[in-house]
Amino acid sequence: MEEYVVDYKDIHSMYREFYGDSANNRRHSREELELGYSLAIEKMKEFRGKNKKVVEYLAKEFEMKKAARDHKRAATANSGIIDSEKLHTYKYNEHIFKKLNVVPDGKNHGLVMFVDWSGSMSRNMKGTIEQMMTLVMFCKRVNIPFEVYAFSDSYTRYDDEVKNKWYRDNYMSDERIMDHGTVAVTRFNLLNLFSSKMRAKELHEAYIYMTATAEYYTDRYRWDRSHDFNIPDVMHLGGTPLNSTLFVGFSVMREFQKKNQVDVINSIFLTDGDSHSSNGYWNTEGNISNFYIREENVILRDSVSKKSVRLMPTGHNRTKDVTTSLVKFYREVFDINIVNFFLIGSMRKYDMAHYLDSQKRSEGEILGANYEEINTSLRKFRKDKYMIMPEMMGFNEQYLVQGGKALEVADQPLEVAEGATVAQMAKAFKKFSTGKLQNRKLLSRFIDMVAA
Repeated sequence: MEEYVVDYKDIHSMYREFYGDSANNRRHSREELELGYSLAIEKMKEFRGKNKKVVEYLAKEFEMKKAARDHKRAATANSGIIDSEKLHTYKYNEHIFKKLNVVPDGKNHGLVMFVDWSGSMSRNMKGTIEQMMTLVMFCKRVNIPFEVYAFSDSYTRYDDEVKNKWYRDNYMSDERIMDHGTVAVTRFNLLNLFSSKMRAKELHEAYIYMTATAEYYTDRYRWDRSHDFNIPDVMHLGGTPLNSTLFVGFSVMREFQKKNQVDVINSIFLTDGDSHSSNGYWNTEGNISNFYIREENVILRDSVSKKSVRLMPTGHNRTKDVTTSLVKFYREVFDINIVNFFLIGSMRKYDMAHYLDSQKRSEGEILGANYEEINTSLRKFRKDKYMIMPEMMGFNEQYLVQGGKALEVADQPLEVAEGATVAQMAKAFKKFSTGKLQNRKLLSRFIDMVAA
């Protein structure tokens, strides 16, 4: 995996060098970098402090859900050992054996998350990183193994040594992956932003660097900013190599499963657009040819499980067709819950009609959405700031989520009027608790997946 995965230790080393060595930062003074770093630490501590109690609350709620699930699945069985106190009743009582309460073993869950690191994500970056960090805090609290990656085609743009070693003509070019018929993966990297393998100090560093990154993209759009945050050039946003990520993700999932011994992988893809094209393969001459799934039968085969799938045209977008087929193939190869959080800027009637029509087509319906459905769904979306669409693009669920400020983690205060009745206080607390989950959409959905 060294060809495309950038280890978190390398990322940390790069950030440390950036903030600590002014000689390599001609555009930024040492004072400016040190100030930005110290402000990032302050904001990180503020964020972590604000969310620590919430994560504790949600962790307890999660444990209660798990306990309720285990109780529901529990069964009573005979132990095979005679209960001496009931032996005298053997003539009229069939139940003279001691009973055992049997609880089936629960499955171990893990999380692998992939985050779109493309240019269009810039206005969503603060909310995305905040959602990401609350999810990481929760996983650490309840001891769930996790890996969080950003998929980026910008990381190698600035390093000629890496480009010459691993890439040729914008494709990964290692001898092990250049066999005839092997998918040609376009240039990209998976940046390991967070990992359950991190020690406390490393996790602390990761929080700081991601906070600085979030503030960098937020700060760019503020006219009243008092300080410019800065980040290394290689962490800048670029294109959307989603399909490249899906092609190589099979090995990522297997390594995660092997190292962490998890029964079920929960995978979250957070995106705000379609993948760029990734329809090349290596031919017999060692060059790139293209496949077209609407004009020929294209079979994708997983070399480990030996399973295969035909890449199917499903709509009007060729890259979406490939994405959909790949996601469905993941669900066939792995025991996996795979969901997509799709960030959108605005939702008009035209947009809602498009999404509802796509949903109906995915369910095999021919007729599109009517005006009443569109208006009802639009009102609900504007209230909730999200919408759940099962089986969209092959995912178990696709969440359409309002991006921008609506994605950021910001709690409303608990408001209880003076002299409120018990019922009114209960209602206010329920609204407050529900708001905690709605403001942490990724965490809320993840808890539902692993506690079901």
